[in-house]
Amino acid sequence: MRAALSCAAMADLAKRMRALRNQGRYPSDEWLQHSEIGYNYRLSEVACALGIVQLSRLESMLAARAKVASTYDELLASIDAIQRPPLHLSSRTISWFVYVIRLANHYSKRCEIVFYSLCNNVGSDARVISRRFICNQLMQHLPQFKGLHLQ
Repeated sequence: MRAALSCAAMADLAKRMRALRNQGRYPSDEWLQHSEIGYNYRLSEVACALGIVQLSRLESMLAARAKVASTYDELLASIDAIQRPPLHLSSRTISWFVYVIRLANHYSKRCEIVFYSLCNNVGSDARVISRRFICNQLMQHLPQFKGLHLQ
């Protein structure tokens, strides 16, 4: 009896897993009907093969990124105008796709830092300053940009 219940439970679980894999649609559902919130986890064989190769390199890729983050952390440690990200978290691994710093709250020259970054091809999020500020700074330092703010 237990074996029969286990098989029935497994069959129901398998049916539900197939539906969730198919965006929550069961075989009896219409095309745009979703009985549950599901996912679209179907992968081609080529994507799976690439994923397996990438998984075999995962540890070395994460180690290389962590080394770069550690280098950034060392180089930026003496600058009190920025807040560096934590290098380690107790509950998860950091993949270090990007190393994000924030200007400290007490730092009042945010616009100058962003402008310096823009002029020196350092990636930054310039949403904190206005286009007018950038144009004024460009006009002060580079005369060929006069009138840019009028465009």
